[in-house]
Amino acid sequence: MQLPTRLVVVALVAACHARMPETEVVHGELVDYHYSLGVPGVSELDDWDEAVRASYGMSLDALVEEYLVATECPSELPSLPRLECDAPALMADPAGNFAWASSLRCDDPEVVGGMQPADEPIIIGESHLELRRTFEVVEAGEYEIAVVTPEGEGTRGQALIAECDGCAWLRGYNAEFFGSMTETRWLEPGRYSVVLRGWIEAETVEFRATRQ
Repeated sequence: MQLPTRLVVVALVAACHARMPETEVVHGELVDYHYSLGVPGVSELDDWDEAVRASYGMSLDALVEEYLVATECPSELPSLPRLECDAPALMADPAGNFAWASSLRCDDPEVVGGMQPADEPIIIGESHLELRRTFEVVEAGEYEIAVVTPEGEGTRGQALIAECDGCAWLRGYNAEFFGSMTETRWLEPGRYSVVLRGWIEAETVEFRATRQ
């Protein structure tokens, strides 16, 4: 099912807002947040519904339901922009396998991010180093994905693999690996980004995707 190409996200936020119980104090903070975005209160929902019917030929509730059950992005929309998808491409070997090994060091010009000062504790999420690549799967199938990311000082690195195509509300394949591990995953044809991330420097980080 394809989503309407003129979907107004703020209208959907208003619809979700309208479904909240007005009388519960616990929602007060969230309601105030929506007001700060310029979304009208529940009492004005009829005005929104009228406008949506005039624009889309269906009620706001029906539009929300179509949004929630959609499984395909509109073909007219450009691909979902990801910074990772601007990274250099890995070349497949003749069998369609991918292999990439590198170090993760602050002085590497390809490394993105920064490190906590040596005399400060590592705070996960505050700072990290990462390397980025892309790879293109030509033929769907099972791939054994193996990653090696930095581990030590109470931290485990991550490898993030995601489809480069898609739209903001249907991101497609998106996987997260921790530490050093190997798993078999099904990959559809398309372009993917791979990010190797660590909270400490490492002599070796690796990514491999081997067709099964």
